[in-house]
Amino acid sequence: MKLLRKNLTAFFYMNQEMMPIQIVNAKILNLPYATSVVQKDLSIIKFRSGEVVSLGNLFNILKGTNKRERQLKKYQQKIPYLKKLKNILQKLFYY
Repeated sequence: MKLLRKNLTAFFYMNQEMMPIQIVNAKILNLPYATSVVQKDLSIIKFRSGEVVSLGNLFNILKGTNKRERQLKKYQQKIPYLKKLKNILQKLFYY
């Protein structure tokens, strides 16, 4: 028995509205160092293969941006404690 394969072409149309959007990133692919976070270098002067002065970091120190970022981190650590305290006080006051 011989199968004849004449004009057996198929056209697949995929409606983008019906297909779910799939995000492919390093975490989904389980690549190494996918969850690692690079620490920001805030130093002004670097001694590697010579002296390098970072103007961006120098301006941030002069404007006080680094100090504000440190204060923001400090206050963000206090937020969960303050939310718990707020809930306790609301329960005591309203009930």
